[in-house]
Order: sequence, then C-alpha cells, then structure tokens
Amino acid sequence: MSREHNNYKNYIFKIACIMAFFLFFILIIFVNKFGYYPSNNIQTWNSATGIINSLVSPCVALISLILLYRIWIDNKNELQKTQEALEEQSTLHKYNIIENTILKLTNQLNDEIAKINNIQCTGDAQGGTIIKRKYTALKDGEVPLQNLKSVIIDYFSVAKQSSTVQPSILDGYHKGVIESEQFDLLTSTPLCISRLTKDIKSKSLKKILHQILFCLLTKELLLVIAKRAYHQYEKTNEINGIEKERFKVMFLEFTEILDENCNVNDLGVFNLNELCLYLNYRDSL
Repeated sequence: MSREHNNYKNYIFKIACIMAFFLFFILIIFVNKFGYYPSNNIQTWNSATGIINSLVSPCVALISLILLYRIWIDNKNELQKTQEALEEQSTLHKYNIIENTILKLTNQLNDEIAKINNIQCTGDAQGGTIIKRKYTALKDGEVPLQNLKSVIIDYFSVAKQSSTVQPSILDGYHKGVIESEQFDLLTSTPLCISRLTKDIKSKSLKKILHQILFCLLTKELLLVIAKRAYHQYEKTNEINGIEKERFKVMFLEFTEILDENCNVNDLGVFNLNELCLYLNYRDSL
C-alpha cells in the first residue's frame, strides 16, 4: 500500500472522528438540557428534530465539501501524473526515432569518408600546403595519396599547434579542408544531424546522444564539421536568413558536443569569433 493511500485514509479517519465528536457533543447538550427520557408529545419530537437538523446539516455539508475538495485535488494530481507519464513516453518515443535516424546518417557519413582516398597534399612555392582530390593516376615521383580521415587528423594536429606552425601551412589546410567545396559531404549530412539533435528537448537524453556522436565521429571530425559550419554561416548572405540560421545551429550543436566531451585544450582550435558565438549561446541556455 502506497504512502499516499495511507495518508488519504488517515485524513478520512480524522474527518470522521471530528464529525462523530461534534454529533456526540450535540447529543450531550440535548441530554443535559432536556433529559434522556423520550417525550410522548409529537410536537416535542418535531421541534427536537428541527433543532438537531439545523445544527448537524451545515456541519455535514461542510465536511462533505472538504471531502469533495480532497477528492478533486487527488484526481487532479493523478491526472497530472498521467499526463507527465504520457509526455515522458512520447519524448522517449520521439528520441528513439531521432536517435535511429541520426545513427543511420552517422554510419552513412563514416562510410562515405572512408571511401575518399584520393587526396594529395603538396607544398606550394611559399612553403604552404595545397590539399586537393586527385582523379588521375599518379605519375612517377608524385606525392602519394591520402585518405580523408588522415587529412582531418592532420588538420586537427596543425590547428592545435597553430602558434608554432607556419601560417601558410595552417592557411593551406584551412582552405583545403574547411573552405573547399570538394568535401561537401562534411556539410550536407551533418546539417541534417544538427537539425535532428536540436529537436531533442530533454537535456539528459540530448547529452547521451552527444556522447554517442562523439564516439562515432571522433573529435577531429567534429572539429572540422563545426569549423565548416561556421565558415558557411559567415559566408551566407543575410538575405538568406533561414539558410544562415541552419548553419548557425549546425555550428552550435557540434561545438556543444565537443564542449561536453573534450578538454579545454582541444577547444583552443576555435578562433575568437567562433568562441564568442558559442559562449553567447551557452550563456542563454
């Protein structure tokens, strides 16, 4: 038996005791004033009944109102609990659908990244880096090709060492990986993922999904996705407000994943404008 049920029974018992005590009190008064011998006069009975009814009826009505109010409160609480349970069930159902969709998109993105193995990283005359996809066969002496995953890892390493690396090298990686349209898959699929994660209202469920995405996509890839989102956000004209807002959401969602799962040193790869945009968003939560 639940604690609430026991409390309710105790409440009813107290009300009944008060009512019984009051009736007993009235009976004592009548016995004291008029004696306990029954009268042979019918008029006396009618008068006594009227007096007792006038005294008892308001008390019984008041107690009935108290009990009805208590029942209404209990029913209201039960209805609220039922609504909360239905909302929680609906939230979990929606989360499961979103999670399954995101996992499919994530696996699809990883598969597409794994297929890209025709990237050539060469140096220019100024000592910078040129990153391009090569669609023709290698000639003798040419720089070997790399896959996209290794290039992303290299970019993360270069970005973390920006204070010691030549600016031309970092600029080359930035243009080749972040600004280039040759890796559009790093924008299109994550854009869909960010719109789905934004729809999750439960903070605890969203945090769980962020941990899953962090494990599946790795911090290096998440960094590149966030940086590409911010680049598209800055590049998009204010006239295209909806598209610009989508890239902003994409940047904030993926940066939030990094913020929750990375250490502070890893977040040092973001520039001041990117950090300000994210910190303003985090402070508004």
